[in-house]
Amino acid sequence: VWDEIQEVSSFRAALKFTPGKSPNAYAGKSNGEKIVAVNFGMIELLETDFDAWAGLLGHEIAHLKLNHQREALKRKIPLKIVDWLVDRSDPSKAVGFASSLITNSIDMNYSRKHERESDYSGTVWAYEAGYDPMGAVRLHEALAKQDRVAAVPFLRSHPSSKERVESLTTLARELKSRE
Repeated sequence: VWDEIQEVSSFRAALKFTPGKSPNAYAGKSNGEKIVAVNFGMIELLETDFDAWAGLLGHEIAHLKLNHQREALKRKIPLKIVDWLVDRSDPSKAVGFASSLITNSIDMNYSRKHERESDYSGTVWAYEAGYDPMGAVRLHEALAKQDRVAAVPFLRSHPSSKERVESLTTLARELKSRE
């Protein structure tokens, strides 16, 4: 699956496995190398559902190819400066809290946008590699059952499981209708 997703995405990275019981995967750089890391909890969750693996690995490769980490860093620096300036101009806890809430909300809105972009690209690449795009749907349905994160949507960096399942189902149906 990994080789096929790299091929259709025209992007190369190293695949790493990490400890952890709660399913997780991420993309980034480690020692200057672009990596996709998948923990043992995710391996246990997906087992041999290769279509779901294709959706997951495509999603993580998309983060790298679309340069989301660099975009996030460029966005976070000005937001941190705003927080710092507000804190220096009015050190009251209420104003600092409000400033942090606003800047975090802005940052998370962009993070959710990146997740949606990666969901889309990863699912398309999975389909182009010959995998069932419904695998991405099954991935997010399985993750929703595992979800232990607070359910306040604007405080989350990822779109809700329900939203993702719905949009990925629509995309999978569109892709399959092209057959």
